[in-house]
Amino acid sequence: MEFYLSADNYFNRGNTLCLSGDYEGGIKAYDQDIQIQPFHEVYQNLGLALFYLDREEDALVSFNKAIELDKTFYQAWYSRGVLLLKRTKDIYLGPGSLDLSEESKKQYKEAIESFNKTIEIEQKYHRAWYDRAECYAIIQEVDLAIKDLKQAIDLNHEYKTKAKTNTYFDEIREDERFKKLIED
Repeated sequence: MEFYLSADNYFNRGNTLCLSGDYEGGIKAYDQDIQIQPFHEVYQNLGLALFYLDREEDALVSFNKAIELDKTFYQAWYSRGVLLLKRTKDIYLGPGSLDLSEESKKQYKEAIESFNKTIEIEQKYHRAWYDRAECYAIIQEVDLAIKDLKQAIDLNHEYKTKAKTNTYFDEIREDERFKKLIED
């Protein structure tokens, strides 16, 4: 005889395993959950587990599935944006050294689109404002980077300190508006 586990049991089991660092175990539990009752939260958490294991393509598929199931699930939009931001292959070596390929620019713009959707759904989600500011800074959209960084700082003052050492902002670091935003 076997105990019956519901979708909720598998979901909770996946969460517990992932929180303890067992992402492979979490993925197995989420996969079992999906077989019983696929829903957006399980695809989101599956995507996160895959992301933490550097299985970016699989993670992107999961985030996209979560969005397909619930277009207003801002966490999946945000996770998708972070993944797209992370997976760009450019190496930043300092101000003036970033020569973005067209493919990289496209990736950053896709990340921006995901952050746009996140902010459209949840306007006070400070992480999306900050990460979108990073993207804008990288592609040298200075006005938009400054605007978003200001909004992120208004929502969470910790970003003022974080921006001081974030290399993504090196391209705009000499801008007077940036200096004013991060001064103590």
